[in-house]
Parts: sequence; structure tokens; C-alpha cells
Amino acid sequence: CSVKDKSVQITIHKGSFWAEAVEGRRELIVNSPHDHLKQNGVPEGHVPINKLLLIPIIYQENVIALSAQMESELKVSEGKLSMALDMASMGHWELDMKTMMFTFNEQFYSIYGTTSQQEGGMIMAAETYAKSFVHPDDIVVVGEEIKKILNREYSKSPAQIEHRIMRRNGEVRHVVVRFTVVN
Repeated sequence: CSVKDKSVQITIHKGSFWAEAVEGRRELIVNSPHDHLKQNGVPEGHVPINKLLLIPIIYQENVIALSAQMESELKVSEGKLSMALDMASMGHWELDMKTMMFTFNEQFYSIYGTTSQQEGGMIMAAETYAKSFVHPDDIVVVGEEIKKILNREYSKSPAQIEHRIMRRNGEVRHVVVRFTVVN
């Protein structure tokens, strides 16, 4: 959330988390805001909040600001997925079939012995990926699968392909790529 006009004053409703932090002039930590009795004060349509930390900023006996740090359920869910993929040595990727650009995550890059920073970001052209990471003897096989995808030969059911990859250090590994075509 942000306020464009810094002179705007926001009304803090009695009984809200915000009021509790301001009136108590102390930090407030709430691990399950929606289960908390004082959950009013979150605007309708606001992203569900999983954890909340409020810190009143006090200057010359007055609360002049309220610093808030929130962790949404989506962020927590993404973190858990990331941890599970890391523990399973799995990566996640998406291919935009219109632009032929891949989007990878850090776990994906770690399988290939590199990082998004070393590769210039999370997005990479399919051609660059093939030249950089697909074993030369398997490029035709991978290319044929991509053609099937572009020709819509796959339904929405999961499919898979096995092929070899070349890690950045030259090590050859075998991978199983599972995918679902989503329109």
C-alpha cells in the first residue's frame, strides 16, 4: 500500500490492529490476523495477510507514523513451494509460446549449475536455452517436442520428456521434464 500525497491523514478505527499499536505506543505482532479478535481495519478486498508487524514511530511524544510489515498468504505459499522444489532438486519454468521465451526460477538454474544473475535474469530465449544447456545429441529430440507443443499436439494433460543437459561446468546430467500445456 502507498499514499501519493504525503499530507493525507488516515483515520485509524477503534479496535483495529493499527489503533492497538498507536494507542499502546508499542510494536504489535500478529501471526494470524484473520483469527485475531481485532481483525477489523483491513479494507475489504485487501490481500489476505498471514503475518503482521506494526511499529509506531514516535517523535516528541507523538506517534508520527506507523511502520507496517505484512506477509501475505501468497508470499508464504510461494516460499513453501520454493523450499519444496529445492529439497526435491526440482525447478520450475514457463514457456511463452508466442515469444518463445522461458521464465525460470532459481531452483531451475541451480540444477544447471548456474544462477539467474550469471545468466542475465530469469527470462531466456528458447534458442539460447537449447544452445547453452541441452546436450548437443539431444537438441533434435527437444526441438521435436517443442514443435509438438506449438502444433497443439498435447492436450492439457501432463506430459514428459527425458534428455541430457550440459551444466555450466560441462558436467552432463539426465533430466526428466514434466509439463502441461496451458492456453
